[in-house]
Amino acid sequence: MKILIVGRPGVGKTTAVIKTINHISMPVRGFYTQEIREKKGRVGFLLKTLNGTQEVLAHVNSSSQFHVGKYGVNIKLWDNLIPLLMPQTNNEIIVIDEIGKMECLSQSFRTYILNIIKTENPLLATAPLKGTSFIEGIKHKFKIIEINAKNRDIIPLQLKETLKR
Repeated sequence: MKILIVGRPGVGKTTAVIKTINHISMPVRGFYTQEIREKKGRVGFLLKTLNGTQEVLAHVNSSSQFHVGKYGVNIKLWDNLIPLLMPQTNNEIIVIDEIGKMECLSQSFRTYILNIIKTENPLLATAPLKGTSFIEGIKHKFKIIEINAKNRDIIPLQLKETLKR
């Protein structure tokens, strides 16, 4: 099963994914993103793999030539991370939080997504409600679940049951 959680920024997509993977017994491989905050607010995004590796994905002080809004995006990190994110067996659940504008600046990341979709592995991913042409072009390959303030507490329970099957 390939599941894509979509929703507005800040609605709880990442929280739902983390709650879900904390309550399943199958092996899990993948990543999630976390805000980097300082006194003045959000200054970037950290990418954390489920095996403990972490890298700065984007930061306001980045000198990267690639930008989304005020954030310079480190697209080179994918060259090192993608081998860690590839499934080793068919029974691993793949977690991708998120398939977003920053991540999709990397051709390596887009290729990774297209390859993961073709695997037999269960896939739990997140994406914005409306994304780039790449994101919109792959949505039909997933069961789409829209998360909002009303359903965000029940979705992890539903996902836990769905991914067991």
